[in-house]
Amino acid sequence: MNAAIRIRPFAETDETAVIALWREAFPYDPPHRDPAHDIRRKTAYQPELFFVAELDRAVVGTAMAGYDGQRGWVYLVAVSGDHRRRGIGRALMRHVEDTLSSLGCPKLNLQIRGDNAEVVSFYQSLGYQIEERTSMGKLLITDHTTGDRLTTPETSAATLTELVRMLRKLRVVIDESALLDDDAWDRRVIATKQEIDDLLNRRRFDHP
Repeated sequence: MNAAIRIRPFAETDETAVIALWREAFPYDPPHRDPAHDIRRKTAYQPELFFVAELDRAVVGTAMAGYDGQRGWVYLVAVSGDHRRRGIGRALMRHVEDTLSSLGCPKLNLQIRGDNAEVVSFYQSLGYQIEERTSMGKLLITDHTTGDRLTTPETSAATLTELVRMLRKLRVVIDESALLDDDAWDRRVIATKQEIDDLLNRRRFDHP
């Protein structure tokens, strides 16, 4: 591993780089996952267990850990594509293990998608074993986002209603185009476009 690699706690200024890294490393994440909300939740609870690997002041890896007093868990272990196979993933896991051990954590668990044989082999090389368990989960919050807010069915329906209204208005403008002079046409189109832009900026659609 390059000696310049440094593992440190996540800082607020890392957010953009971390999200970009996760989008590269986990392109098939389910739509309910919003990385910005993952970061905010983690920085509100055990932020000291959220680590980044840094090389030449650039974030090239992440690992997010947790400890509930019985078991430790590690999530979102990722290394950028340009820096893989250089020992960064191993260093991140070693750092997580050492940190959790210092807290008295007796065992560290992780989950891997069943079709990800390469990652299974990676963790086996670190001493992890496949355990016969049934993994179950239940979503408590769905991170469909509009900017800094979580979208509720009510806000989604309101947004859709507004968009439909504006699209109908735009169609009327287009239908009337033959009856308007150039200046009037330009004014109507610009005004309608501004309404749509205002709605989008207010709702700030963000599809993870």
